[in-house]
Amino acid sequence: MLRKYLMKTITPENHLESLVCPHCGEYSSETFWTKSANDKTVKVSKCDKCSEISIWYCDSLMHPSENHTPAPSLGMPDEVKKDYEEAASIFPQSPRSAAALLRLAIQKLCCELGGKGEDIEKDIQFLVKNGLPTIVEQSLEVVRVIGSKSVRPGQIDTDNPIVTGCLFTLVNVITDHMTEKH
Repeated sequence: MLRKYLMKTITPENHLESLVCPHCGEYSSETFWTKSANDKTVKVSKCDKCSEISIWYCDSLMHPSENHTPAPSLGMPDEVKKDYEEAASIFPQSPRSAAALLRLAIQKLCCELGGKGEDIEKDIQFLVKNGLPTIVEQSLEVVRVIGSKSVRPGQIDTDNPIVTGCLFTLVNVITDHMTEKH
């Protein structure tokens, strides 16, 4: 189940004729324009799937900022997606801030899926009763969204990038699994 989410986190590379687009996360062919001067190379690529532009300088991705987060699920509600994308945009600079936004996104997602929004643990239990796999609930406890050591939505704590990366995946898993049910 989680394999498809991990596939979208492949690092883009600029020396390939096709790559995983840093904008849409899809594997696609790219159109490149290259300019070199004084052993410095600037490449501009345009994704054949989403038509977004990427800029490379000396083999480093400059635009969009290098970000190895999975794209938001297609069924993600707009209010949740807004927080998810903001978290993705700041993740390289501040995993702690991204984690706080993702916890908020999970709380909003629970509300969108029928939870009351008063207690995130009760909302997750509601989702489990309605088909969310218990492994997702257990994963949310490990990354401290629920449970005795939880950090409340919107709070900043000492999360590390691995924990925050898991939160991105969990938001997508909840979205995909529960929107299939509706």
